[in-house]
Amino acid sequence: MDPSLEITRVITRNPGPFRFNYTVYEITLLVESSKIVCQRRYQDFNNFKDRILHLSKTASEQLPEFPPKQWRALRPSVVQLRKSQLESWMRKILDCPELIPHFYGFLGMSESFLQSLSYSDGDKLILELKEALERNPRNKINVLDDFTNIYFRRRRLLTDIGAYELIKVLMKLAEYPLTINLAVNVIYKLCCPDTHFNHELIRQHFCKLNVEELRKLKLDCHIIKTKIHDCSIQAQELLNILSIKYYDQMKNILNNNDEAFSKFNNWNNQIIERRSSRERFKSCDNVEYRCLLNENQMTIYYKYSGKSLYIWGEILLKGKKESIQDWFLVPEKRKMWELRLKEMQVNGNKIDFVYKSNRIKYVSSCNLCIIDGEDSIILEFSAAEDEMSKKVYESNKIFGKISMNFRLWSEQNTDIKCTWNFSFCPNTSRIYMGDLIEEECYLKESLLNLRRLCDENILSTCKGTEEENQILISLERKQCIIGSRVRRGSASIYGSN
Repeated sequence: MDPSLEITRVITRNPGPFRFNYTVYEITLLVESSKIVCQRRYQDFNNFKDRILHLSKTASEQLPEFPPKQWRALRPSVVQLRKSQLESWMRKILDCPELIPHFYGFLGMSESFLQSLSYSDGDKLILELKEALERNPRNKINVLDDFTNIYFRRRRLLTDIGAYELIKVLMKLAEYPLTINLAVNVIYKLCCPDTHFNHELIRQHFCKLNVEELRKLKLDCHIIKTKIHDCSIQAQELLNILSIKYYDQMKNILNNNDEAFSKFNNWNNQIIERRSSRERFKSCDNVEYRCLLNENQMTIYYKYSGKSLYIWGEILLKGKKESIQDWFLVPEKRKMWELRLKEMQVNGNKIDFVYKSNRIKYVSSCNLCIIDGEDSIILEFSAAEDEMSKKVYESNKIFGKISMNFRLWSEQNTDIKCTWNFSFCPNTSRIYMGDLIEEECYLKESLLNLRRLCDENILSTCKGTEEENQILISLERKQCIIGSRVRRGSASIYGSN
């Protein structure tokens, strides 16, 4: 329930002989199940106004005009006018999350009382995240990683203050080279309707950030993929959200990087073109649509047959044929997939994966069959024997035949083409909405991660500053920890949740 505020009484007091009378305003504030009543003079309000204007640079723009001082302030007409103006001014403060803690302090609410209010479960996790970061300043990656795993495990209720605090924490973490990728990725997931229940609330607070704050995310570096910035697709999606409000300032947000700005414009134009193309072919039968993404040497195909929608992608992998084959044929190497191809756990020839349908996550298993030919490798995934997997295959058919095929061949032993296929049946595809941007992003991200996974020299060939090299070494160590997505040690911080 949103807080409600009202000035319930106006009292005129006489402090004694030879002193002027003054007016006291009695304020009643309802916060969820709690009621706070306090009395403040106009002078108290005026001092508080000066304090918050000093603390917040944007307060003067967000708040209405404060009632000015007047002669003969005890006249009934002046008192009533000032009462209504103060009410409007205080109610506007309740719409500014960054000012609410100061306002509650002005009303005499202690910090312990604030913490005793009935926070939502999402707010409690955010408070624990802030405390964990204060206790473990040198272990930010693990703390944020564990928070992410627990927060997105189920739907979380989040208040306006909680959303503001979470964005503030993530923007602070984005200032550190080691945590900028994680911070950008978490912001993207919070803004995505399929991964976060309160995505609209997060988007509102994300778009309230000013241009100078947004530049700290270094979205330009992510788009052109510099050494330590590895969230290209996430950055493009965040820019798409920001473009609604900051369309004329996108180049400034991208730190005036011409290359990144050009890529963003091309990507934005492709979205418009693809949506138009899909509208044309979605009602037709046996129609194929192809999208060529030159910047990543990737091609995305769509085919709607009337029974299913098929999507498949092709991308060039750099490296020797034998080296790339090992990633699919050697079980220990396949175990590394789950570090790059998210929402997947590999155990020999059995793979557990997470997929989304109608914004709900499902977990299922499949069996892996490897066909090793002279010039190709095909990996086919079929439904596992357990009841849940069979049910997923029979009822949803989210992947059609539950198959992904890799066809690899080498012409000059350096560039190998990989094709990844999967399909959707009509009742689970987005073809009827004319928008497959989300599925395309998942496919693009998976293909790009696959290429990075197969690049045998991805870290050793990088040359840069000593700081960048230390960061890359740290990332390399992180990749070598099998199944490190959930760390029991630091996850105990959130065990009670």
